[in-house]
Amino acid sequence: MSKKSYKLKKRFYAIIIIIVMVILVAIFRENIKSGIIAISKIGKEKRVEMFNPDIVKETSYFIFTKEDGYAVYADKMSIKFSKNLKFNKDKKFIEMLKAENYREIVNYYNLNVPEKINSYYLADNVSDDLDSYSINVPIIEVNGEHYIDSRVLSDIFIYRYYGIDYKESESEYKIYADIVNATEKEKYNGETVKKLRKVGYICKEVNYGEVLNHSVLINNKSTIDELKKFVLSVNEKYIKTEEEMPFSTTSDIVFIAGSENESRYTFKIYGKKKNELFRTLNALGYSELKRMEDEIDIKESFVRCSKKDYYTAYKVAKLAKIADIKTDSNDENEIEITIN
Repeated sequence: MSKKSYKLKKRFYAIIIIIVMVILVAIFRENIKSGIIAISKIGKEKRVEMFNPDIVKETSYFIFTKEDGYAVYADKMSIKFSKNLKFNKDKKFIEMLKAENYREIVNYYNLNVPEKINSYYLADNVSDDLDSYSINVPIIEVNGEHYIDSRVLSDIFIYRYYGIDYKESESEYKIYADIVNATEKEKYNGETVKKLRKVGYICKEVNYGEVLNHSVLINNKSTIDELKKFVLSVNEKYIKTEEEMPFSTTSDIVFIAGSENESRYTFKIYGKKKNELFRTLNALGYSELKRMEDEIDIKESFVRCSKKDYYTAYKVAKLAKIADIKTDSNDENEIEITIN
C-alpha cells in the first residue's frame, strides 16, 4: 500500500469518527434537554385550587394550610397531620408542605389507608369545627422520630369511617390503654392489666414515678361510652379527668392509678334511701361519707359533681342505680347524692 493511499484511508476514518461523535453528542444533548423537561414537569405541581366548601363536590379530599394538613372524609371524620411527622427517614411532612409537594404528601398518606384520597386544596385556615374535631394522625416513635402508626390508623378507619362497632365486628375493635402505676405497690400494674386484658383491653404498663392519692383518666381518642366501660372495669373509686397527656402515646386511654389511701373526696348523701346507700358505699371502702338532712322535699334521684369528678360520680351512680348525673357543681372533690 502506498503512503498516499494510507493517508487517504486514515483521513476517511477520522471523518467518519468525527461524524459519529457529532451525532452522539447531538443525541446526548437532546436526551439531557428532554430529561430536564421531564424532571421539571414532575417537580411542578398543577395549579392548586383554593378550598371552597360551596363548590367542592368530592366526599374525600385534603386541605393544606401553610402549617397543617387535613385528610377530610365528609360527614365521617378528618385526620390532622402533626408538624413533626415523617413518612420515612428522608421525608418530613412539614418540609414537604413548605416545598409545596402536595401530591407527594397525598401519595405517602394513601400508602397507609384503605380509603385513598385524590383531590387536594389550599386554604388560609380551616374552620374551628374541623380543627377541633379532627383526629390527630396516630404516631409511633422510633429513635426519637415520629412516623404514622398504620395499625392504629387502620383501627380508626374500622371504627370511625366504616362504623363497625367492636361489639358487632367479628374481630373486636381493640381499645388500647396505658396503665400507669402511681401507687406505692410495685406489682400494681400486673394485677390490673391482667384483669383488663380479660375484658378485651390491650394494655401497656408504665410507672409514674410518684404516688398520687387519686386516679386520673385521660381520653386520647376514645368515646364517652368506652370510657364509662373502662372505669367500671377497674377497682379505683376516686377518678379525676385531665386533658394534658403526661407523655406521648397512641393509645386510646391513659389511666393513672393512684393509691387512694387518703381520699380528698367528700360524699354528701340526701334522700329517703340515704342510709341504705351509706352502708353500701361504706362496705366498698368509700370514705368521708356524710348523711345529710333534707332541707327540701326532692322526689327525683340524681348525683351532682364537677366536670373533673364525673367518673367518680358515675361509679357511685351505677352502684345507686341513678341515671341522672349533673356536672354543674363548682366544688371539686365533693359529690352530692340524692336518692329516693
